[in-house]
Amino acid sequence: MQCLADCAYFTTERYDLAGNMEYMVGEESFACILMLEGDCVLAWQEETLPLQRGDCVFVPAGLGKLELSGKGQLLLTTV
Repeated sequence: MQCLADCAYFTTERYDLAGNMEYMVGEESFACILMLEGDCVLAWQEETLPLQRGDCVFVPAGLGKLELSGKGQLLLTTV
C-alpha cells in the first residue's frame, strides 16, 4: 500500500493486489475503488462483482467486510 493523498477531506491509497485482500467499510466512511490494472473479484456479504481495468465502484458506508481477490493495481479512496 502506498498513500498518494491524505487531507482533511479524503485519503487515497494505491494497492498492488496479488491474491486476496480484506478491507472493512465502517459507518464513518464510504469507499471508492478504481481498478488501474488487471482484474479481480470484489465480494461482500453474499454478493460478488468482477472488476477489470477502468472499473470504478462506490461502496456505501457501513457495508462491512470487503474481499478483493485477483491480480492488479487499484486505488482506494475513503473519507
